Amino acid sequence: HGGDDIDIEFAVIDHAFAEWFNLRAGVVLLPVGKFNLVHDSPINDLTARPEVNMRVIPGVLREPGVGFFGTVFPSKLSKVDYEFYVTTGMNGFSADGTSKITNANGLKDSRWNKTDIGSNFDNNSTKALSGRVAFSPILGVELGASGYHTNIDPDSERPLTIGAIDWTFMRGPWELLGEAAYTNIEDNDKNLDGLFVGLPERMFGWYGQLNYHFMPKFAQKLAPKYFTDDSIFTGVLRLDDVNTNLDNPGFEGDVFRITPGLNFRPTEDTVFKFEYQFNFEPHRNSALGSDIMNDGIILSIATYF
Repeated sequence: HGGDDIDIEFAVIDHAFAEWFNLRAGVVLLPVGKFNLVHDSPINDLTARPEVNMRVIPGVLREPGVGFFGTVFPSKLSKVDYEFYVTTGMNGFSADGTSKITNANGLKDSRWNKTDIGSNFDNNSTKALSGRVAFSPILGVELGASGYHTNIDPDSERPLTIGAIDWTFMRGPWELLGEAAYTNIEDNDKNLDGLFVGLPERMFGWYGQLNYHFMPKFAQKLAPKYFTDDSIFTGVLRLDDVNTNLDNPGFEGDVFRITPGLNFRPTEDTVFKFEYQFNFEPHRNSALGSDIMNDGIILSIATYF
């Protein structure tokens, strides 16, 4: 992102015992919702990530730790994937005691790599537990349930818990994706001295996305060397709804978004994206007391290298 640092997003050592049981250690992408595991830009059909995966589940949630994963097959058509980890945990407070969980950003600034208490250290001795189980009864259908639990304060007395479900349905050229997450942060409405500050304790968000993959025959006839059998267009429609303070809605973290989009992949790993965001963001602190006007066009190109 043009910053001064290079961050390790995913770096692990896996030791394979069997398909149903494998050991993993390193900097792990945590299985809290499916999107966190498949958030790479070339994979996704829209530029902007779902709001629920930026605020209710902090974007690109990764932590150093150890765990195990595997796949089992209950029948010839079905399978179950699982991952469970013990990791460092989030930091809910800065070194000066200021809370890092707010209405505007949700959990975004509480991630392990955002700490200011030392070089990527936790602010307490409590570890985090996370895991996800995904069931696929048939090819093209997957349902997942996941969770995360840790303490966020220096005295390890304020637990944070995230619960999430996700779904994927694919049939022919159609694809329906989605995720919903609920976060509870105990006593986050108080500072470390116990005084009420009104920060969020409960958050909820979801997104649903419909994709349609197609390739017009006339395009292949006009430019067969460019529009090949590996090329594809995708029409996209996504709905986002997030509230980072269920006890006091209407602030910066209360967002509803509608995003139609269209993209083109000359190959599977490279994508040209176009989308338009319709944002509905009630902001009670604005001078006029009206919604923020924040609609706009987003263009991007993504690939692997």
